[in-house]
Amino acid sequence: MKAFPKSVPLALCVVLSACAIIEIVIGAVAFGTMFSLEIFEPLENRAALIVLMTSGVLTLICSAIGVVGFMKNRKLLLVYIAVACANIILQVAGFSVAFHSNVISEATELLVRLRVLYNFNEPTVMRLWDEMQKSLQCCGLLDSSEWQNSYPDSCCLDGDCTALTIFADPCYTVTEFFFFDLTQGVAGLSAAMTILQLILGGIAVIVSRQKPSSAYKPDSN
Repeated sequence: MKAFPKSVPLALCVVLSACAIIEIVIGAVAFGTMFSLEIFEPLENRAALIVLMTSGVLTLICSAIGVVGFMKNRKLLLVYIAVACANIILQVAGFSVAFHSNVISEATELLVRLRVLYNFNEPTVMRLWDEMQKSLQCCGLLDSSEWQNSYPDSCCLDGDCTALTIFADPCYTVTEFFFFDLTQGVAGLSAAMTILQLILGGIAVIVSRQKPSSAYKPDSN
């Protein structure tokens, strides 16, 4: 059986590690920004992001095990295969939930309902909405003009809001970016990482079954 040069699986491990770091960072930004706000507590999409970030951490661990296994200790490749299989299941579950999630429609319905209640001076709703606008630096649900030039203090940084100082982005656009665009991006990256792990797993199976002397083809200098 034709042997693999060490550079192939090692390069794939490096690429996989880089993808995992990106996945964790983007997922943490999306999760920390949106779900730190009390207004979004009723939404359930946090489970998908938690699963995807967890799989990112496991991917880093898998990559480290893989590097050592491919370079020095072929017995570790069996550990790599076992951990990678478990992680692939986790990743598939995470990006499947993310891709099929209705979180943006749920968030829209929630924001529309709360925006209406804001007009009735509901204290809790006003507090939650103002917290969101201040934190996400957005103004209004669909457009700042819905405030009819009577802007809440949360529509700008200094608390004395005018048409010139209010935040430019509507809250729906910002919410869509964090809940949909970033989440879908993390899910897509996770799907790509799953393919990479399957390839690496196949190489690991082949290498672990070969004799030590023929496991790898020496890299040409």
